[in-house]
Amino acid sequence: DVIREIDDPLSGPIRRARHPIRFGDDGFEDRLPPPALGEHSRAILAELGYAPDRIEALVDDGAVQAA
Repeated sequence: DVIREIDDPLSGPIRRARHPIRFGDDGFEDRLPPPALGEHSRAILAELGYAPDRIEALVDDGAVQAA
C-alpha cells in the first residue's frame, strides 16, 4: 500500500508514494494532486504584501508564472 493513484485533472491518473508516517488507519493521506505550475502564485505574492496591480505586472512581464 505504498503507492497510491490520484486523479489529476490536468494529467489524468498519477501514481504517488504515500506519506511514510502512518498511525494505524489514521495516517496522512494525499488525496489531492500536486498544484499546477503557478496555481498559487498570486495568493503567495499577496501574502508577501504585493499589491494586486504589481502582481499582474509581474505576470504580464513574464517574471512570475500564474495559472
